[in-house]
Amino acid sequence: MIAAVLMVLLWALGLGAWLNLTDQEAYYWLWSRVPDFCYFEHPPMQAWLIRVSTWILGDSAFAVRLPGWICGVLALIFFQVWVDERFGARAARIGSVILVATFFFPAGLLVALPDGVLAPFAVATLLFAERRRPVETGIALGLAALSKWTAVIFVPGVIAAFLVAPLSRSWENPDRGFDKRPWLALTIVALIAGAIQIPVLYWNAHHDWASFAFHLSSRHSATWPAFPKVLANTAVFVGSQLLMGGFGVLLAPKNRPFDAPRSSDLGRPSLLWWIVPAFLVFGLSSAKGEMRFYWTSIAFFPVVAQLASSISAERERLFLRRLVPFAFVTPLLVTLALLLPVGAYLRPITDIYKPYDLRHSPRGDLIGWTDWVREDLAPAGLLAPDVMFFSSDFRLASQLAWAAEIQDVSRVRPLGPLFQFKFWPLPEFGRYNRLVFFGDNRRGLDVATVQSLCGHPLVWRSKEIRLLGEIVKIIPWSVCDTPQLK
Repeated sequence: MIAAVLMVLLWALGLGAWLNLTDQEAYYWLWSRVPDFCYFEHPPMQAWLIRVSTWILGDSAFAVRLPGWICGVLALIFFQVWVDERFGARAARIGSVILVATFFFPAGLLVALPDGVLAPFAVATLLFAERRRPVETGIALGLAALSKWTAVIFVPGVIAAFLVAPLSRSWENPDRGFDKRPWLALTIVALIAGAIQIPVLYWNAHHDWASFAFHLSSRHSATWPAFPKVLANTAVFVGSQLLMGGFGVLLAPKNRPFDAPRSSDLGRPSLLWWIVPAFLVFGLSSAKGEMRFYWTSIAFFPVVAQLASSISAERERLFLRRLVPFAFVTPLLVTLALLLPVGAYLRPITDIYKPYDLRHSPRGDLIGWTDWVREDLAPAGLLAPDVMFFSSDFRLASQLAWAAEIQDVSRVRPLGPLFQFKFWPLPEFGRYNRLVFFGDNRRGLDVATVQSLCGHPLVWRSKEIRLLGEIVKIIPWSVCDTPQLK
């Protein structure tokens, strides 16, 4: 069991140091070049941690991903402590193996996303709330919200932990002072968690509440699709949750019946308060067509704990013997998906519902931009300080900045949605004598718009990135020698 957990941790650390950044990771790295109190799409914790790690270790994939890996390890530690307190040492052992046999947890260790940074603070919130410690709970919840706003789905669990059976004496709790004053405890939690959000509130107050408006309004569709589409979207959401849970979650229910509840667990509120809000809120959002399937990730921690508690002592050895091999299979499958041109192999499936667009070959994003910079831009002198880059998308702009080691965010500019770029200083257009326009096979450029920024007809080139003989990325690009920028 220990070997399986350590193997997954070392796998994520080693592979993460070798692979180049995904588009989202490059975007967060670009945020870290401009430290701020908040960012358009997320709170600032992710950018702050990357800024610190790259300041210490330099700009490398290892440095960008290290904070997320550390957060994953901390989440695992908090998870084991909490499960041990609630269900016992056996459930903590089993739960750890189930966790590393899922897809969401190893992926969170490997890829630097806000969900991974959120995880330890979310699990710490669960731990301290069930201990009835309002100060620690407020700090953990506040830091969780400073990592990602989906932390709000744990608020019902926090409330239940303090309000349900408040007079119970059925489990160890070193702080009894709030048993008869749960609302005072919750007020303390709210005040501390709210105080930690002051940087976010300050940024939004000075930017027309842009981040809050985006998440609460503009990113959501006002209408529901036709009923057949709702059913199809719901099926996709359910399937995605089973995939995220992976082998551990799929195997665990087969080992029922549940053990009799521990005497120390009888007075505790149901884990449903921690689980249901995530699947309900994001399930409805996904049914509407706004697929947010991975936002449920923190709800899997209590799900895994509940499943682990259902494995009896008699069945533990049999269950672990079945599950531990899958803890090795999961990283292997993730590795193959990242290293191979899987889009070519999945094309017969993807063509059923959409034309083949290489979306299912993540390797193209991981190697394409560095290959283009090394083989085309650098030899042509297009990395000089007087060259500015315009991309079809804000994520592509970030990946180019990472691949070309551009620290000045004003040198890259998306022609598509601006998002975070909207809140950064405008570039000094007079500095630039040449422009490079580029997109990729998924996010094409508006040729008419691009041409209007150049004083001569553009000549377009196409960079094909191949892996094992298969095309995994296509980058259309052009150079303008007479910019017409205002």
